[in-house]
Amino acid sequence: MRGALSAYLSESYKGNIEEVEAKLTAYFERLAQKLREFIEAPSFIETKTATQIFSTLRFAQNANVLAIIHGASGVGKTQAAREYRRRYNNVWVVTASPSRSSLSEILYEIALEVGISDTPRRKGTLSRLIARKIKGTEGLLIVDEADHLPYEALEELRLLQEEITNESDIGSGVGLVLIGNDKVYTRIKGGINPLTNTADFGHAMLNAPAFRKPSRQTLKRLQKRGD
Repeated sequence: MRGALSAYLSESYKGNIEEVEAKLTAYFERLAQKLREFIEAPSFIETKTATQIFSTLRFAQNANVLAIIHGASGVGKTQAAREYRRRYNNVWVVTASPSRSSLSEILYEIALEVGISDTPRRKGTLSRLIARKIKGTEGLLIVDEADHLPYEALEELRLLQEEITNESDIGSGVGLVLIGNDKVYTRIKGGINPLTNTADFGHAMLNAPAFRKPSRQTLKRLQKRGD
């Protein structure tokens, strides 16, 4: 075929020109199809793990509760959270890190994410502005890499979500999801500095059974929302 192609291009081919042209047409059609598939490749693939993450995120948003998603790195937690934000309204995603792990820093990140301009640096002011901004939105705040956050920051976020939801009409509060490694669940559930023994939260450990059964309080809240 290579010799025939060379002769065809130099207009010296003595064989069946139609056959050569048919093969060239088929080749370029296959090439075009491959290019289309490459260009149109999905930016996100909904795996079984992603479906589990979506279920937990949706549960937290609909029930206006705290939920925890924890598991090993590299299973797609961050990508799933950002895809969820792309699909739904009033979803905010912030990422903690060693330099953004203090209470003031994570509140500042949240304030920027929810669209608060001229953001102050005082913790109390930040917390009040955030509460005022997202109250009644039926939204969801997602904190990725939450294992970087100390007890003080986790406790403030939990209380902030609880305060907003308690002051909102049924079903119009906000949910909070903490995503990270196993340290997040340990700090919420128990460990050295347990946040609370009575916190109402969903729980999804990736590569394990689905999140914990909702509490009676959460089920009542969902029932009222449906009435």
